[in-house]
This record gives sequence, structure tokens and C-alpha cells, in this order.
Amino acid sequence: MANNSIARAAMLGRIYAALCPGGLLLFDMAGPSRAPSRNPQRTYAEGSDWAVLIQTETDDAKRILTRRITTFREKGELYRRDCETHQLQLVDPFEIVRSLQSIGFSVQILDCYGAQSLPQGLYGFLARKPGDIDSR
Repeated sequence: MANNSIARAAMLGRIYAALCPGGLLLFDMAGPSRAPSRNPQRTYAEGSDWAVLIQTETDDAKRILTRRITTFREKGELYRRDCETHQLQLVDPFEIVRSLQSIGFSVQILDCYGAQSLPQGLYGFLARKPGDIDSR
């Protein structure tokens, strides 16, 4: 499945069509500032019976943030290891706003969900389909 502006606009259009008048769409996406650095970064977190190692890299040309995550979890006297790779398409938040508006949504960019601030480079979007929800 493609993750580009055409595919995103098509998906948002389907959501718009499925929503009742006055319906809400709430979501977040990673923007270019989500990448902590242009150089590969390594971080870790640990607890008494677990550890998580993370390597983060950014492909500027493709606007993709890749995280390689290795987890260790104590299982009896041994540790269980698991590896995952996550890729995020880094999207200009104003491209998302323009796309939502061109479909017909009214849009608000959020920097938090209630009292919970969003991490650096993560943008929240609250999009509303025009109309009175009580008119159904």
C-alpha cells in the first residue's frame, strides 16, 4: 500500500464520505522535525527484567524515519530477544491541512491531546465534517 500524498488524500476522502455531518476525525502524524538528527542515533531504556535498544536513522530524500528496535525480556533464567523495524513517513503538517481542507473538512492542528503534550515533531489534527450532528 502506498504512503504518498495521493494515497493519503484518497483515504481521507473515504473517511470524509463515511462520517456523518458534524463528525470528527482525530489523528496524528509525524512531521520532518520528528527525526532527532540527520545522523544515526542510539538510545536505550531498561527495567529490572527488560531492556529496549533503539537505533534511529532518517532518509532525507525519501522523508522516512526508520527505527530498529531490539527488546530483551527476562523469561525464567534466560532472556527472550525480539527485533522490529518501524518506518514513519515524515509529512509536512501543512500538506495534511491543505488536503483535509480541499476535501471539505475544517481543520485544527493540535500540539496536545488534553493535558498530554505530543512529542517533538508529532502533529495532531482535529478535522470536522461540516454540518449539524443533531440534524440526523
